[in-house]
Amino acid sequence: IPDFQHLRLPHMFSKLHCAVRNYRLKALAKYSDMVMLSSYDALNDLQSFAPLYTSKTRVIHFVSQTSDIEQKSKEYLEQKFNFKGPFYFLPNQFWAHKNHLIAFEAIKLSKQACPEILLLCSGHLIDERNKAHIQKLQAFISENKLENNIKLLGLISFNDVLLFMQYSVSIINPSFFEGWSSTVEEAKSMDKSLILSNIPVHLEQAPSKGLFFNPNNSIELSSILLEKALIEQNTFENNKITNEDLNLRTLKFANEYQQIILEALN
Repeated sequence: IPDFQHLRLPHMFSKLHCAVRNYRLKALAKYSDMVMLSSYDALNDLQSFAPLYTSKTRVIHFVSQTSDIEQKSKEYLEQKFNFKGPFYFLPNQFWAHKNHLIAFEAIKLSKQACPEILLLCSGHLIDERNKAHIQKLQAFISENKLENNIKLLGLISFNDVLLFMQYSVSIINPSFFEGWSSTVEEAKSMDKSLILSNIPVHLEQAPSKGLFFNPNNSIELSSILLEKALIEQNTFENNKITNEDLNLRTLKFANEYQQIILEALN
């Protein structure tokens, strides 16, 4: 079970959707021999949601693999996606709980001191639960004349996502809720800096190069962006260290997963 988002953010789901999720997840917990969760934050939710089945639950933190990236130059990205210069990268789907608006508000504030500040966002430009959400975000960009500061890239290839991560000043995830954030794990595997909402699961993931902010405070986020705006972009020179750390984390994940499977079989 990836997460229990509907318990934390019920206002983003219909009553029917919540009821269906409750029924399905309780059935999964009841009839499974073992339940795997990706975070202790999710375990806390399960303990209140289905306490009878806590004993059969195991937590395992997945590790994102980024070592197979096809290396291309930053100029390749600039030409393909029509931008220039240093940038922040926000690689989330455009769902309401991903909280893009706070990042856009922070860019608006930061532009006063740093007119060239640039945020690039990738992800499918639709939210099935909130059809008007993307129009609201696009209207904010237009009304505040931020077309040169915020660019919505839409769906792009995973390799390009990793390249944007690699060449970014920093990666941003302002989300109100995550299961176990693949964005954070990918950044950790690439040894990249992160600017994250201070939600429990982000704190649990504990990236060594993470900075945290209140996801409702655009001023706080803006101050972090401006502080990092002059930092030079990272290069691929740290790959040896990154890969060594990635290998250790992957081996730890593999051993834990194997133990869970053996426990279930026994």
